Amino acid sequence: MARRQSFPVTVLFILFIVVLTYLVQMNQIDMTSFQEVWSKATSDTATQKTTLPSLRFVWDSQPTKSTSSTTQQENDSSDHNEDDDDDDDDDLKKTNNKDKEESKDDEEESKDDDGDEIRDDDEESKDDDQDASTDNEGDSSGSGDSDDANDGKALRKPPRSSSTIIPKVAWLASYPNSGTSYTMTTVERSTDLSTATMYGIEIATKDKDTSEVVTPGGPLWEGMSGKRGTTIRPLPTTYVLTKTHCGGRCIKCPATEYVIDVEAFRQACLRTTGYDPPRQRFERQMKVPVAKILHLIRSPFTNIVARFHLEQRHYVREGNSKYERDADGFRQWCKDLDKRYSKTEHLVWQDDPALKELFLQVPCRAEFYKYTQWHNHLFQLRDMLSNPKDDYLVVHYEDYETNLNATIGTIMDFLEQEVVNPLREFRPLPDYADHFSKSDRRRVRQLVQYMSSSETWSMLERYLE
Repeated sequence: MARRQSFPVTVLFILFIVVLTYLVQMNQIDMTSFQEVWSKATSDTATQKTTLPSLRFVWDSQPTKSTSSTTQQENDSSDHNEDDDDDDDDDLKKTNNKDKEESKDDEEESKDDDGDEIRDDDEESKDDDQDASTDNEGDSSGSGDSDDANDGKALRKPPRSSSTIIPKVAWLASYPNSGTSYTMTTVERSTDLSTATMYGIEIATKDKDTSEVVTPGGPLWEGMSGKRGTTIRPLPTTYVLTKTHCGGRCIKCPATEYVIDVEAFRQACLRTTGYDPPRQRFERQMKVPVAKILHLIRSPFTNIVARFHLEQRHYVREGNSKYERDADGFRQWCKDLDKRYSKTEHLVWQDDPALKELFLQVPCRAEFYKYTQWHNHLFQLRDMLSNPKDDYLVVHYEDYETNLNATIGTIMDFLEQEVVNPLREFRPLPDYADHFSKSDRRRVRQLVQYMSSSETWSMLERYLE
C-alpha cells in the first residue's frame, strides 16, 4: 500500500525534472541568474544587510509632484531645464542614408535648417501635448508616433540579456548644447544597447505615457526609440549611460532661479520627469545610486551660441522670433537678455564688488555665469562617488573631432561596453568666432577665471586663451 502511494509522487518528481530541464534548455529560466539571486537572498538573510554600489549617492526621495498643466515660468525653467534633446542641434550632422548600418535608423532622424541632426526633446513633447502638433523630430531617443510597432499598446519591459541584474547608472552630465545627443546616439548605435534618461517626457508621445523605468523613480529606458518605434535595444548589463542636464536649461529666467548652491544643483541632477496615465505630468527624485559620471564639456562661446540657436528655432516654430541666426542677431539677443533680468542680478555678486565689475562688462553675462557655476557644481559632486578617481571621466566636445576613435574607445572602456557597429561620423560646426569681439573674449575670460574652481579652470582655460 505504501508503494502505491509513493508511485504518483515519484512520477510527479520526474515530470518536474523533465519540465525544468526543458525550460533551461529553451532559455526560459536563467539558472545563472537564479543562482545569483538565491545566493544574494541567502546572504542578505544571514547578514540582514543589502550592499549597493555608491551608497553615498543615495538620498532621501522627495514628494511626487503631479500636474496636468504648466505655467509659462515652468515652461522656461522646468521643461527647458530638464531636457532638450534638441540640445545638440549644432552637434549632430547629416547621416549617410546609403550606409546600411544607419539605414535602419533613418526615420529616427530629422534635420534643422543647418542640416544638423537633432533628438526629440521635452519641448517637442510639450508642444505635441499642447497643440496636437504631429511635427515630432526624432532620433534614437526621440518619441514614437502612430506608426509605432506596438500600435498604442503598453510598452513591454526592457529586454534583458542573460543576467537579470539591473545595470548601474552612469550619468552623462552635460550643460545643454554640449554634445549630449551625439554622445548618446553614438553609444546606442555602436553598441546596439540602450541608454537611459532622467527625462521621460522626451520619450513619451501623444498616445503613450512614459516608457518603462529602469529603476524606481528613474532613470527611464530609451530602448523604444524613433518615430517608427521599432528600434528596440536591450539594456546593458554593466553601466547604462543616463542623460542629465542638472537643471541647466534655464535661459529666460531671473537670477532668483539660476543662482543656486550645490545642494540645489544636486537635487536638479536627480530630478526625473514623465507622464503617469492619463497624461499626468510627474516629477520625482531618482533614488538609486549613481556609480559613475561622464562630464561633457564644450567651449563656452560655442555652447552659448548653440543655446541661442536652439531657442530661436523654437520661437521660429511659434512664429514670433525677432532675431536673425547670425552674429548681429546673437548680439542683440544678448543685450535684450542682459536688460530684461538686470533687476535681480545683485544676487550674483552680493557682497563681492570685484565679481560685480567683471559680471556687468560681459555680453550675455547670465549665460556665462550659469555655464561656469554649472561646471563648478558638477566637479563638487565628484567627491560623492565611491571611487572619484576612476569613476569620473571628463570628455571635451572637440575630442570627437581630433581623435574620434580614441575618445569613443575611452567612453566604452568607462562604461565597460564593446563597439559592435561602425562609429557614426562627427562633423563639428564653426566656432562662431565672429560672434564675439576680442574685448568681449578678454572680459569673458576674466569673469570665468574669477568664478572657476581650480578644477573647472584647468578644463576651461584652453577655450579662453
